[in-house]
Amino acid sequence: MNILDRLSLNESEELTAPADETSATASIELEWKPDTLQDSLIMTGKGMMGVFVVIGAISLMIFIMNKLFKGKRGKA
Repeated sequence: MNILDRLSLNESEELTAPADETSATASIELEWKPDTLQDSLIMTGKGMMGVFVVIGAISLMIFIMNKLFKGKRGKA
């Protein structure tokens, strides 16, 4: 049974969790697995490429809109 199964909420009670399983004491197990390194790098590369494509598309749209709507701008 996990922590979500043991949470209780009644009308007169607050949301509580057992003291031994609060987020302060929860641990994450990390392992070094060299066989997954290539897949991780490919996934990271795809994510970074996606970010640059979106930034490029936004920059291109701004450039085109500046060319289309070029007009006299009043001095502020």
